[in-house]
Amino acid sequence: MLAYREAIRISPGYAGAHNGMGLALVSAGRLREAVQQFEEALRIDSTDAGIHNNLGTTLALGGDVQGAILQYREALRIRPEYAQALANLGKALFSQGDPAAAVRPLEDAVRLGADTAEAHNLLGACLAEAGRLDEAIAHFERALALNVNDRSARENLARAKALRRTPRSGR
Repeated sequence: MLAYREAIRISPGYAGAHNGMGLALVSAGRLREAVQQFEEALRIDSTDAGIHNNLGTTLALGGDVQGAILQYREALRIRPEYAQALANLGKALFSQGDPAAAVRPLEDAVRLGADTAEAHNLLGACLAEAGRLDEAIAHFERALALNVNDRSARENLARAKALRRTPRSGR
């Protein structure tokens, strides 16, 4: 943090220094101060999608999921193919109880390179909720290929396979 403090002291108009300080503060668990640094960075340069994404993540960590969604959407307005912002948006929408809305950003995130166990597990959960079990299973399996110890993906895979084997009533 000292290096960022010094950079801000020397060049207070440098958005990157405020962004770096914000990240350091998040790591230290000082979310309110981190938000202030990201907001200052955006006051200096509102066109930096990465700073919007960082602010969104920090807001989500602090419980302001609606504020986070706004920041992820702004990051994506600036840089539409920003895989991490897409993944974060999908996660936030899912956490708000809207798995249907989360599918598209998560699919795009995975397609664009957010090939993480978390993204595949979350996408699988959204697809399972929509009854798209075969697709969900494929994503749970990919999550486990990326992280064999992902208990959530393992449990979700088992549930999806069980649902797929269960005959549907009315047929």
